[in-house]
Amino acid sequence: MTQFIDCTSMSFQYDIYGIVTINYTIVHNNSDPEVYNTISAGGQTFRGYITDMYTAPIHKAHGWYETQATLVSTTN
Repeated sequence: MTQFIDCTSMSFQYDIYGIVTINYTIVHNNSDPEVYNTISAGGQTFRGYITDMYTAPIHKAHGWYETQATLVSTTN
C-alpha cells in the first residue's frame, strides 16, 4: 500500500485553551488507510485523537482514494 499526507491540505487551528485542531488529507491506493494520530510540524509534535474521518475515491484516478481526517490535540 502506498499513502502520503498531502502537505498542502494541512490546516492548524488553535483555541485559547491550548487545543489544536489539525485537518489533513491522506492520498492512498487502498480503501483502508492508516490514519495518523501523531503529526510533527514546525518543530512540534501533536499527539491526539481522530475526531472525524471521511474516505472517497479520487475522480478519474482508478484505484486511488483520499481520506480527510481531523486530529484534536493539545499543544506542548
